[in-house]
Amino acid sequence: MATKGKKRKRTMTAQQKRNAQASARRHGRSKPGLWENVNASKGRGPKAGRSRTTPKGKTRPGKRSRRKRTRK
Repeated sequence: MATKGKKRKRTMTAQQKRNAQASARRHGRSKPGLWENVNASKGRGPKAGRSRTTPKGKTRPGKRSRRKRTRK
């Protein structure tokens, strides 16, 4: 059986670091906190402003009421 190699630690890209630092500065901090690092790229980029027609994982509004109910 092959041995599993050590999992590489994920690091932020330079752009993500800049985004996190910018967010921290906007909130009056010099260093970004954990959640700024976690969400470093959220709301940025070419697809950020776009909205989906149906939210991910949600049924379309009214779909549930249109479904036939057979159980009593």
